[in-house]
Amino acid sequence: MGETLYSLDDLVRISRGNKVFVNRMKLVFIDEAQRGLNEMETALKANDLQTVSKVAHRMKPSLGNLKIDKLFDPIRRLEKVPDAYEGMQEDLDLLRDVLGQVIADLKREH
Repeated sequence: MGETLYSLDDLVRISRGNKVFVNRMKLVFIDEAQRGLNEMETALKANDLQTVSKVAHRMKPSLGNLKIDKLFDPIRRLEKVPDAYEGMQEDLDLLRDVLGQVIADLKREH
């Protein structure tokens, strides 16, 4: 089995073990993560760095809630971007790859 990319512990704790709530939050995360990633990729292709920053800011709390630590630094860099930086595409690629794995795992659990 591969590395653990996320944790549902906080969701389970705040819901007091309510499986319906946790499952609903998984679905919300999947939807929002896919939408945010698509928005960021489109914005980067258009060199719309304000939108990249705005969407990264919007996504950051949900990545934190699921403890997706591998994306902490890349999402912060994307959020704070005033101008393009070397490695920006690599950060977005990492975001796409890790979120793809997390989403696939969450769908399997659901």
